Amino acid sequence: MHWHPEVETAYVFQGTVKWKLNQETVILNSGRGGFINAQVLHSAEPVNSKHAHMISIVFDPTVVATKSNLVFHRYIQPIFQNSSLNYLVLTEDTAWQLVALDAISKIHYYSEYEPIAFELTFIHDVNPPTLRRSNYFTKSS
Repeated sequence: MHWHPEVETAYVFQGTVKWKLNQETVILNSGRGGFINAQVLHSAEPVNSKHAHMISIVFDPTVVATKSNLVFHRYIQPIFQNSSLNYLVLTEDTAWQLVALDAISKIHYYSEYEPIAFELTFIHDVNPPTLRRSNYFTKSS
């Protein structure tokens, strides 16, 4: 298990992945993903399959907006500093979560297949209105 000062997003393309988050275990099946907040102790491993495929993107929230930016203070900081939000499971069943999963998938694609300045696409695809859904976040721990 490990932790880091950045946030992490993940998407399971194939198989099943087990997340360990602090003292909890979460099972992510294909088509699901999630968000892990900064400073949360976590790990991931395939469940009953060596063929699970999960992408994970670790990033500092200031990639989306600098700390001096209103966007950061209004949309990013409330999520990043929410100590009751350790993680959030994302499913394809909820429209805004599907948008978030699609953004994670696109970011992975751009970083792998269009590596020149993919960060600009990242900033465009992971926009603050997509990220800010704090009223939907419930305590997951």
